[in-house]
Parts: sequence; structure tokens; C-alpha cells
Amino acid sequence: MTLVDERELRQAEEASGRRARFNQGVIDSLPFNLCVLGERGVIVAVNRAWREFAKANGGRPGAAGPGTNYLAVCAAAEGEDKEFAGAASQGIRDVISGKIEVFVLEYPCDGPGCSRWFELRASRFVDEGWTHAVVTHTDVTSRKRADEKIRELSTVL
Repeated sequence: MTLVDERELRQAEEASGRRARFNQGVIDSLPFNLCVLGERGVIVAVNRAWREFAKANGGRPGAAGPGTNYLAVCAAAEGEDKEFAGAASQGIRDVISGKIEVFVLEYPCDGPGCSRWFELRASRFVDEGWTHAVVTHTDVTSRKRADEKIRELSTVL
């Protein structure tokens, strides 16, 4: 390899690293929990909000990050979460397989000291022949509480 070839290779590697850091910065700036799944349901990327949510809710470091099979986590859910986790898993599988374009599910989430509602949204994309799903979890507790308040007021009236 010549000096010119080595320099071009180093420049290409630096550009690739800059693109990766840029892409991670973009997804880290999003205010909702986001992960990208491979076609078998394995997490390949997460954003900062995802990592912080997992940590705040008792997740072990690395247990909800890249390399974790999201669909297996859904399958292992027990108790009250089992029904929602099963629906989420099936919806994500349907998105990955191309049966549907987008899957949306609202579900309750009881964490340490609070009860919230989230909206899970999964959408599919294909990159260089590889199928992925982007899965987001957005806190919709304020909207759910407002909806409940409106229902209560409607009942009173």
C-alpha cells in the first residue's frame, strides 16, 4: 500500500467516523426513547433518552441496549405487562416483515413512584438490503390525563 493509498484510507475512515458521530448526535437530540432493531429484533442502536429511561427504571447497564433482542424481552414479560408486550412484539414483527408500514400501541407503564402512559410507534426501513425497524416510545401521560378529565366533565354535564 502506498502512502497515498494509506492517506485516502485514513481520510475515508475519519469521514465514516464523523458520519457515525453525526448520526448518533441527531438521534440523541430527540426527546423520545428511540431504538433501531435489526430484522430479527436485535437492538442495533439507541438514543440517549432510551438509555436514560432504561437506567431510571431499574435496567441493568447494557441490558436494554445494542445486542439485546427486543422481541425476546417482550416475550419474557409477565403479569400485567404480558398482554401489551405480546401486542408490541407482534406489531413490530408485522412491521419488519412488511405486512404493515407502521404500528402504534398505547400502553401503561408503572415505574418507580409513578404511573405513566406511552405510545409505542414502530416503522420499517430498508438500507442496502437490510430491513430495520425504528421503535419509539413517547410519554403521552399528559394527553391521557387530559382525555380522562374531559370524559369526567362530559359525564358530569
